[in-house]
Amino acid sequence: MPDGDKVHSKLRLRYQTPYKALCEGVATSGQCAQSLLKALKRTLQEQGNHPVRLAQTMANSLQQAVESSDGMSSVNWSDIGATFDKLAQEIDGSHKVKELALRAGRLVLHDYRYSAEQDMGHLSTLIIKQYMRETYESEFKERLPLLSKDQKHHAGIDQETLDQRVRDIDPDVSAAIFKWSQKVDLTGRVEDLRLPRQPKQKPVGLDEDLLCA
Repeated sequence: MPDGDKVHSKLRLRYQTPYKALCEGVATSGQCAQSLLKALKRTLQEQGNHPVRLAQTMANSLQQAVESSDGMSSVNWSDIGATFDKLAQEIDGSHKVKELALRAGRLVLHDYRYSAEQDMGHLSTLIIKQYMRETYESEFKERLPLLSKDQKHHAGIDQETLDQRVRDIDPDVSAAIFKWSQKVDLTGRVEDLRLPRQPKQKPVGLDEDLLCA
Protein backbone atom coordinates (compact mmCIF):
# COMPACT_ATOMS: atom_id res chain seq x y z
CA MET A 1 0.00 0.00 0.00
CA PRO A 2 1.57 3.38 -1.00
CA ASP A 3 2.58 5.73 1.85
CA GLY A 4 0.21 8.37 0.50
CA ASP A 5 -2.89 6.23 1.11
CA LYS A 6 -5.02 7.40 4.00
CA VAL A 7 -6.11 4.38 6.00
CA HIS A 8 -7.09 6.15 9.24
CA SER A 9 -9.66 8.88 8.69
CA LYS A 10 -8.80 10.92 11.79
CA LEU A 11 -5.04 11.11 11.21
CA ARG A 12 -3.36 13.72 9.04
CA LEU A 13 -1.56 12.36 5.99
CA ARG A 14 1.94 12.66 7.50
CA TYR A 15 0.91 10.41 10.39
CA GLN A 16 -0.46 7.65 8.16
CA THR A 17 2.99 6.14 7.60
CA PRO A 18 3.89 5.63 11.29
CA TYR A 19 0.34 4.44 11.94
CA LYS A 20 0.60 1.80 9.21
CA ALA A 21 4.03 0.72 10.44
CA LEU A 22 2.65 0.20 13.94
CA CYS A 23 -0.32 -1.74 12.61
CA GLU A 24 1.61 -3.94 10.20
CA GLY A 25 4.18 -4.94 12.82
CA VAL A 26 7.09 -5.51 10.46
CA ALA A 27 9.36 -2.62 11.49
CA THR A 28 11.14 -2.52 14.85
CA SER A 29 9.89 -0.29 17.66
CA GLY A 30 12.85 2.02 17.01
CA GLN A 31 11.94 2.33 13.34
CA CYS A 32 8.31 3.00 14.22
CA ALA A 33 9.37 5.70 16.69
CA GLN A 34 11.63 7.29 14.08
CA SER A 35 8.77 7.41 11.56
CA LEU A 36 6.50 9.01 14.14
CA LEU A 37 9.15 11.55 15.16
CA LYS A 38 9.67 12.53 11.54
CA ALA A 39 5.98 13.45 11.29
CA LEU A 40 5.99 15.19 14.67
CA LYS A 41 9.04 17.25 13.74
CA ARG A 42 7.25 18.52 10.65
CA THR A 43 4.23 19.48 12.74
CA LEU A 44 6.29 21.34 15.34
CA GLN A 45 8.17 23.20 12.63
CA GLU A 46 4.91 24.02 10.89
CA GLN A 47 3.50 25.40 14.14
CA GLY A 48 6.46 27.74 14.39
CA ASN A 49 8.32 29.52 17.17
CA HIS A 50 5.40 31.48 18.69
CA PRO A 51 4.45 28.67 21.13
CA VAL A 52 8.10 28.40 22.18
CA ARG A 53 8.18 32.10 23.03
CA LEU A 54 4.89 31.72 24.89
CA ALA A 55 6.35 28.83 26.90
CA GLN A 56 9.39 30.93 27.79
CA THR A 57 7.34 33.96 28.85
CA MET A 58 5.08 31.74 30.97
CA ALA A 59 8.17 30.24 32.60
CA ASN A 60 9.56 33.72 33.35
CA SER A 61 6.29 34.89 34.90
CA LEU A 62 6.06 31.78 37.09
CA GLN A 63 9.66 32.09 38.22
CA GLN A 64 9.28 35.77 39.07
CA ALA A 65 6.09 35.11 41.03
CA VAL A 66 7.69 32.34 43.07
CA GLU A 67 10.93 34.24 43.73
CA SER A 68 9.08 37.40 44.83
CA SER A 69 6.89 35.49 47.29
CA ASP A 70 7.64 34.51 50.89
CA GLY A 71 7.42 30.84 50.02
CA MET A 72 5.43 28.44 47.89
CA SER A 73 2.48 28.63 50.29
CA SER A 74 2.13 32.37 49.71
CA VAL A 75 2.17 32.25 45.88
CA ASN A 76 -1.05 33.44 44.25
CA TRP A 77 -1.43 30.57 41.80
CA SER A 78 -4.70 31.91 40.37
CA ASP A 79 -2.99 35.16 39.41
CA ILE A 80 -0.25 33.23 37.62
CA GLY A 81 -2.86 31.24 35.70
CA ALA A 82 -4.57 34.49 34.69
CA THR A 83 -1.20 35.85 33.56
CA PHE A 84 -0.70 32.76 31.40
CA ASP A 85 -4.07 33.39 29.74
CA LYS A 86 -3.15 37.02 29.07
CA LEU A 87 0.22 36.09 27.61
CA ALA A 88 -1.45 33.60 25.26
CA GLN A 89 -3.84 36.30 24.03
CA GLU A 90 -0.99 38.70 23.31
CA ILE A 91 1.21 36.37 21.27
CA ASP A 92 0.77 35.62 17.57
CA GLY A 93 -0.22 32.21 16.26
CA SER A 94 -3.26 30.05 15.69
CA HIS A 95 -5.73 29.50 18.52
CA LYS A 96 -5.15 25.74 18.43
CA VAL A 97 -1.38 26.00 18.76
CA LYS A 98 -1.59 28.62 21.52
CA GLU A 99 -3.98 26.33 23.40
CA LEU A 100 -1.44 23.50 23.24
CA ALA A 101 1.27 25.73 24.72
CA LEU A 102 -1.14 27.18 27.28
CA ARG A 103 -2.22 23.68 28.33
CA ALA A 104 1.45 22.78 28.78
CA GLY A 105 2.02 25.84 30.95
CA ARG A 106 -1.00 25.05 33.11
CA LEU A 107 0.17 21.46 33.64
CA VAL A 108 3.62 22.60 34.75
CA LEU A 109 2.00 25.24 36.95
CA HIS A 110 -0.15 22.52 38.53
CA ASP A 111 2.95 20.42 39.24
CA TYR A 112 4.68 23.32 40.99
CA ARG A 113 1.59 24.24 42.94
CA TYR A 114 1.26 20.74 44.35
CA SER A 115 5.02 20.24 44.79
CA ALA A 116 5.53 17.63 42.10
CA GLU A 117 8.24 19.98 40.75
CA GLN A 118 10.61 22.15 42.78
CA ASP A 119 13.54 22.98 40.50
CA MET A 120 13.07 26.49 39.10
CA GLY A 121 16.15 26.29 36.89
CA HIS A 122 14.58 24.54 33.91
CA LEU A 123 11.04 25.88 33.82
CA SER A 124 11.02 26.93 30.20
CA THR A 125 12.46 23.58 29.07
CA LEU A 126 9.76 21.80 31.06
CA ILE A 127 6.97 23.82 29.47
CA ILE A 128 8.42 23.45 25.96
CA LYS A 129 8.76 19.71 26.51
CA GLN A 130 5.16 19.51 27.69
CA TYR A 131 4.01 21.59 24.69
CA MET A 132 5.72 19.14 22.34
CA ARG A 133 4.12 16.27 24.23
CA GLU A 134 0.70 17.93 23.97
CA THR A 135 1.23 18.24 20.20
CA TYR A 136 2.11 14.54 19.95
CA GLU A 137 -0.95 13.57 21.97
CA SER A 138 -3.38 15.77 20.04
CA GLU A 139 -2.02 14.97 16.59
CA PHE A 140 -1.52 11.24 17.01
CA LYS A 141 -2.36 9.37 20.21
CA GLU A 142 -5.74 10.95 20.87
CA ARG A 143 -6.85 10.33 17.30
CA LEU A 144 -6.05 6.62 17.20
CA PRO A 145 -9.16 5.10 18.82
CA LEU A 146 -11.84 4.01 16.36
CA LEU A 147 -15.52 4.83 16.74
CA SER A 148 -16.48 1.30 17.74
CA LYS A 149 -14.62 -1.32 19.76
CA ASP A 150 -15.72 -3.87 17.18
CA GLN A 151 -13.81 -2.09 14.42
CA LYS A 152 -10.35 -3.22 13.41
CA HIS A 153 -7.38 -1.06 12.62
CA HIS A 154 -5.27 -1.26 9.48
CA ALA A 155 -3.93 -4.79 8.89
CA GLY A 156 -6.71 -6.15 11.09
CA ILE A 157 -5.18 -5.47 14.49
CA ASP A 158 -7.32 -4.55 17.47
CA GLN A 159 -7.13 -1.45 19.65
CA GLU A 160 -5.41 -3.24 22.53
CA THR A 161 -2.57 -4.43 20.30
CA LEU A 162 -2.10 -0.98 18.78
CA ASP A 163 -2.14 0.67 22.21
CA GLN A 164 0.61 -1.68 23.38
CA ARG A 165 2.75 -0.92 20.34
CA VAL A 166 2.32 2.80 20.95
CA ARG A 167 3.40 2.30 24.57
CA ASP A 168 6.45 0.42 23.34
CA ILE A 169 7.67 3.37 21.24
CA ASP A 170 6.97 5.93 23.96
CA PRO A 171 10.45 5.80 25.59
CA ASP A 172 12.08 6.69 22.25
CA VAL A 173 9.53 9.40 21.53
CA SER A 174 9.87 10.89 25.03
CA ALA A 175 13.67 10.87 24.86
CA ALA A 176 13.63 12.72 21.54
CA ILE A 177 11.10 15.28 22.80
CA PHE A 178 13.27 15.95 25.86
CA LYS A 179 16.36 16.60 23.71
CA TRP A 180 14.33 18.77 21.34
CA SER A 181 12.98 20.85 24.22
CA GLN A 182 16.49 21.48 25.55
CA LYS A 183 17.74 22.55 22.13
CA VAL A 184 14.77 24.75 21.32
CA ASP A 185 14.92 26.43 24.73
CA LEU A 186 18.50 27.45 23.94
CA THR A 187 17.98 28.54 20.33
CA GLY A 188 14.31 29.54 20.24
CA ARG A 189 14.13 27.90 16.81
CA VAL A 190 12.13 24.82 15.90
CA GLU A 191 13.71 25.01 12.45
CA ASP A 192 16.86 23.45 13.93
CA LEU A 193 15.18 20.26 15.15
CA ARG A 194 16.90 17.08 14.02
CA LEU A 195 15.82 13.46 14.20
CA PRO A 196 17.77 11.27 16.63
CA ARG A 197 20.35 8.99 15.12
CA GLN A 198 19.16 5.49 14.52
CA PRO A 199 21.32 2.80 16.13
CA LYS A 200 22.85 0.29 13.75
CA GLN A 201 20.56 -2.68 13.32
CA LYS A 202 21.97 -5.99 14.51
CA PRO A 203 21.55 -9.03 12.31
CA VAL A 204 18.24 -10.68 13.10
CA GLY A 205 18.03 -14.36 13.90
CA LEU A 206 15.37 -16.54 12.36
CA ASP A 207 13.50 -16.80 15.65
CA GLU A 208 13.73 -13.11 16.61
CA ASP A 209 10.55 -10.99 16.73
CA LEU A 210 10.63 -7.97 14.42
CA LEU A 211 7.30 -6.49 15.45
CA CYS A 212 6.72 -3.00 16.84
CA ALA A 213 5.56 -4.58 20.04
